[in-house]
Amino acid sequence: MKALRSGREDLDQGLAPGPWTKWGRGLPFWWVGFGSALGRLATLRSCDNTRQLVDMEYSASIIGREQQIIDLFIASFAESDGTEEAALIGEFVRHMLHDTPERDLFVFIAEDSGEIIGSVMFSRLIYDEDERVVFILSPLAVATEHQGKGIGQSLVTYGLKALEAAHVDAALTYGDPAYYSKVGFLQISEAFAAAPFALTRPEGWLAQSLTDTELAPLKGSPHCVEALSNPMLW
Repeated sequence: MKALRSGREDLDQGLAPGPWTKWGRGLPFWWVGFGSALGRLATLRSCDNTRQLVDMEYSASIIGREQQIIDLFIASFAESDGTEEAALIGEFVRHMLHDTPERDLFVFIAEDSGEIIGSVMFSRLIYDEDERVVFILSPLAVATEHQGKGIGQSLVTYGLKALEAAHVDAALTYGDPAYYSKVGFLQISEAFAAAPFALTRPEGWLAQSLTDTELAPLKGSPHCVEALSNPMLW
């Protein structure tokens, strides 16, 4: 069981048609019969531009709303992957929210009339021979009934701009290249930036610079937060 799909959502296949579609609509988690959960945790569904966004509010206001975010991920994955996987994803998200140091985690939400309908997380990824500040996107989810409206891409873009303002140098993710290229990510090799664990789908290893300079190779061994330090997720 693999669990790191960067997110699933409304891209109407945040994964372009094909194997990547198995990353799910909820949190990029288990690549059912395909690859990694992280990849799914980071991948949305793909019909982003088919519907117009309604009055949507994006923010980092999550204090006291952690359970709502967990419930969002569980519901999103239960719809697409079943209750067993949804429960596992719920525990992963709970671990991320409650056990990750505040300085090592950014959590953003999309709200519609006060209801949380989307969430994306970025956690710190340290390269032990590199001084640059790096975060990895995963997981990402959008409520099933709100998929297909472009919320996923808008939420990711909002998060990336917030990271840039916080002086983060680079963002990585493990997800569908066809989807993430739409929000600035480019494919990289493990020689360019090592992954914390073996990648089942190396073509889904992606990065982008959040500075004015082109991203140079990341040096040293990578170390992710505890919630992601599980090879089963990759």
